Amino acid sequence: MSMKLSLAKILLPVDFSKNGLEAARYAAQLARSFRSRVTLLHVLTQHHGFNMTADDADGQFAGFLADRENEAKEQLGAFLKRGFHDLSVKRVLVKGDAAQQIVRFAHFERFDLILMPTHGYGLFRRSLLGSVTAKVLHDVNIPVLTGVHLDKGGSAKSTRLRRIVCALDLGPDSTKVLRWAAGLAARLNAVLTATHVVPGFDFPGEGYGPPDWGLLAKKKRTAAVSKLLRKCAIDAQIHLEAGSVPQALSSAAAKLRANVLVIGRAPLAADGGRLSTNGYGIIRSSPCPVVSV
Repeated sequence: MSMKLSLAKILLPVDFSKNGLEAARYAAQLARSFRSRVTLLHVLTQHHGFNMTADDADGQFAGFLADRENEAKEQLGAFLKRGFHDLSVKRVLVKGDAAQQIVRFAHFERFDLILMPTHGYGLFRRSLLGSVTAKVLHDVNIPVLTGVHLDKGGSAKSTRLRRIVCALDLGPDSTKVLRWAAGLAARLNAVLTATHVVPGFDFPGEGYGPPDWGLLAKKKRTAAVSKLLRKCAIDAQIHLEAGSVPQALSSAAAKLRANVLVIGRAPLAADGGRLSTNGYGIIRSSPCPVVSV
């Protein structure tokens, strides 16, 4: 029996961009499936060099800041009003650094999921994550759904999640990741596939490697994944890929026609980061949205 997943509260940071619009539509469809309460959060940032001091508090710049705040409030109030008409929606405006405010607000309000686009652009779409999204992924300890896929038009039409792929590294957090993915699959009546990447090995010429090393490695890893599934009492298909983790998981998601890929969040690194280098690479290369748990 798999755990029941609750996505009662979804946080959607918005910046009124076209990329963010598609993410918002995706969030609306997801919220309908889970009957979630959606909070639209807009962070009003100050431009560098325009910090107001006491001397100009009553001056023209104070009026400029007030106009900006009023304009942001109007935009936030009107943002996808029709698209969210059947949902429980809260609209919040805060001030400060975008990433810091998103992380602080998400932790304080204890959201179940944060949904953000990557904001990669042009030729660099698969090379970069938007700085705000990258910082949130680095600092937050709440599941985050993001992906290059969310920046493209028409994504809301394909929001129905019918094929979920869960990437397992067989480390200490694998049980948590698997149960989260299984809960999502159970709630949406979706097919769940547990995927594991078998590292590739390079040998100096044919015949130098151990006999049948590839078959033996896959057999051993398949047995380990099966053991984890039994331990968690979860029924899922098993799929193995070989090679580098980002490319292998991207290939697996494409072969399995995944609607979402669930990955683990690495243990806290020395610099405080919560998402490994592989994690960023997976998000950049995945053909579908990625949830980092």
